[in-house]
Amino acid sequence: NKEKVYLIFLDINMPLMSGWEFLDKIKKHVLYDQIHVIMVTSSIDQKDRSRAETYQRVIDYIEKPVTVKHCEVVKQLKSINEFF
Repeated sequence: NKEKVYLIFLDINMPLMSGWEFLDKIKKHVLYDQIHVIMVTSSIDQKDRSRAETYQRVIDYIEKPVTVKHCEVVKQLKSINEFF
């Protein structure tokens, strides 16, 4: 029984590949069409935020540290059943 993934929290800086590389890989696969991404990163560079906006899958960009307010956004998304 495989569960479907609808939302990924993704950092830009990861050990084996960057978040950008990951986004490029999943955008090429129809299998991942319904996956949405929230970027969670320590980067405060406006270039990174602008770049994130170019990806259709990215629905939000959150700068670390993550707060309760950020988690409430996910709760709201779940409550309206838009992505889940």
